[in-house]
Amino acid sequence: MNRAEQQVHIAIVDFLRYALGQTWLVVHVPNEGLRSRIAGGKLREMGMLAGFPDIMVVGPPMRYAARAEADGAIPVLVCHFVGFLEVKTDKGKLTPAQEAFRDECRRSRRPWALCRSIDDAREALREWGVKTKEEK
Repeated sequence: MNRAEQQVHIAIVDFLRYALGQTWLVVHVPNEGLRSRIAGGKLREMGMLAGFPDIMVVGPPMRYAARAEADGAIPVLVCHFVGFLEVKTDKGKLTPAQEAFRDECRRSRRPWALCRSIDDAREALREWGVKTKEEK
């Protein structure tokens, strides 16, 4: 990640942490950087995934009532919203691994967005139906 991309990334994380509040997790997954073949292999064994986005947002638990069971009980499902943001500068391009992750998210209907600015992150949240402090 170059210096310009770091600045955009930090600005987006700051915005997300403010706009979503303390009940949301905003996490950077450090996949970037050069490392030895041995270190890279060890990280892959530990679960590192090429193309995984820069930022993952995880919402607070939400409760949903499911359909009533035969005995009349209504189970409650607890779910968390999870969305992915890939940060790039205005001229930055996705790598083939990042394109593959994006395509898999689209196929499986997981929220994913390419963000080059705070406005892009704001728009992604709006498209995903996530309410922010700005809208409340």
